[in-house]
Formats: sequence, C-alpha cells, structure tokens
Amino acid sequence: EEGEEDSDELYHNGEEAIDRVVEAMGMEAVRSALFQLVGQFSSQDAWQAKLAALTAVKQTVEYAEETEHVNEMAKLLLAHMDHPHPRVRYTALHALGQLANDQAPQFQDTWHQTVMP
Repeated sequence: EEGEEDSDELYHNGEEAIDRVVEAMGMEAVRSALFQLVGQFSSQDAWQAKLAALTAVKQTVEYAEETEHVNEMAKLLLAHMDHPHPRVRYTALHALGQLANDQAPQFQDTWHQTVMP
C-alpha cells in the first residue's frame, strides 16, 4: 500500500531512537518513564500501541539489569504471543528471543518451563 514504506521507516527510526536514548542515558535514568509508557501503550486496544510497547521492550532488554525488570518484560511479551495481529505476535516472539539472548543464562533458568513447557 502507498505510504506503508513511510510508516515502516518511521517505525525503524523509532526503534533506533529508543536504543540510542537508553544506551546514552542508561536504564536507571529512563526506567521509570520507559516502564510507564510501555504499560500505557500495552494496555491500549489498538495493535499499533501494543506494537510500540513491545518494540520498546525489544530494544531495551539488553540494558535491563534487575531480575524483577527482566521478569516483567518476559510476562508482557508472553502475554502477547497469541495476539490476533501478526506484527504484534512477531514482535513479541522476536523480543522474547532477544531477551533470551541478552539475559542468558538467567532468563533460561527462570523462564524455561514457561516458555518451553
């Protein structure tokens, strides 16, 4: 569709911007605002809002240092694996893979039974 390329470009620019901000400022500095916005967007009905929230999680899982935050991210991602919209499902699964990679081996130790029953 016409205009979809522009939308995808904005999406990818947003992904990169979130990563750069968290890398530059550190998770401690942005954690409160980040989790508040992720919660706000993930609770909306629109798939676009959920996609934005999950993308923010995907881009920031490598910076999460506290087990509690990793667990909250995992719960959010797992809750969206069966979402009706394919982009939301894909992003939830992709972010879960990113979480497993960036937070190994703690993620596997804690979440193996849930993710791989």
